[in-house]
Amino acid sequence: MTSKRLGKASKLIKVSLFVAAILVPVAKTANAALISHSENFALFGSGEVADGDTAIGENNLLHFDLYNASLGDLTDVTLRLDSRYSADLRAQALSTAGPFSIAAANDVKFSATLSIGTASLFSLTPASLSTGCAADPFFCSSTQTTGNIAFDEVFTVLAPSLDDFKGVGQFSIRVEELSTYSALLNDVEFDFSSFGANWAGSIAVTYTYMPTLVPVPETSTLSLFALGLGIISVATRRRRTFPSNMQADPLSV
Repeated sequence: MTSKRLGKASKLIKVSLFVAAILVPVAKTANAALISHSENFALFGSGEVADGDTAIGENNLLHFDLYNASLGDLTDVTLRLDSRYSADLRAQALSTAGPFSIAAANDVKFSATLSIGTASLFSLTPASLSTGCAADPFFCSSTQTTGNIAFDEVFTVLAPSLDDFKGVGQFSIRVEELSTYSALLNDVEFDFSSFGANWAGSIAVTYTYMPTLVPVPETSTLSLFALGLGIISVATRRRRTFPSNMQADPLSV
């Protein structure tokens, strides 16, 4: 009787250990880690229009340093631009020499580039303005503006370009203007023509990390180990109660 019970216990132990070995600890992961940082910028370029071409530009540098290898593998970087821009042009002149007319134009370029790489992140179609006026008889003025225009964009960086973000870097935000002007018929004595542009907003940088896989034992595996230990305990206790050399009582047969 004792040997049969021990045999059954031995089989249960083997089965529980076999199943526990099959149920290898399953790798569980936490949610992706996100780290964000936002930089504001404000650019304003302006100038006075003179005979010929006049160029003016303004530049801002936004810095970032969010790389942290301890958070896991960097899977992507998302750049979100929220901004507003506008441009204006005013042709205005005075001359006592007689009738005249003037014409002016303004081409404005807005761009954002990643300085540590070659990627052009955000680029606006150049805002082109042109206006002109004729003196009546000695003074004329005319203004054109784009108004306040929203410019929002999302840019996602994936491998292998992610290497550009594994360290300290910077964005180059730039406004460039090129204005042309001409006075006709007579030289303009007093030129008040001007042009300008502004671009303001923010760039948010979000790093996404995938944490390293960490093995975590399943609940069922732990339960089987506990069951195996319990069976071993019972078998050991019974073996002590019924030694192998003990003979069965003849009267009990």
